[in-house]
Amino acid sequence: MPVRTTYWGLPRTDSQFAVFHLDVKTMIMSGGAPVIFDCLGDAERHCQSKVTDTPALGCRIYTTTGAVVRTVSDDRLFAKHHGRPAA
Repeated sequence: MPVRTTYWGLPRTDSQFAVFHLDVKTMIMSGGAPVIFDCLGDAERHCQSKVTDTPALGCRIYTTTGAVVRTVSDDRLFAKHHGRPAA
């Protein structure tokens, strides 16, 4: 499998996924370097576990090309901060 360097740093293969952690309120990435997983299922389980343990933390999963696969966050907390604007 060819290894390529991504714009966020670490070399990865095409089948790997990067997880970045973010603050749900601000949607700003936190935590520095991404966590790399060899399969999407492992990345999703990691994200679900992190969000369950720390609801203010969200995760965004990316492919090698930088496409967003999924954003995982606590739905109620996300809606509180990013729901419909007040009238």
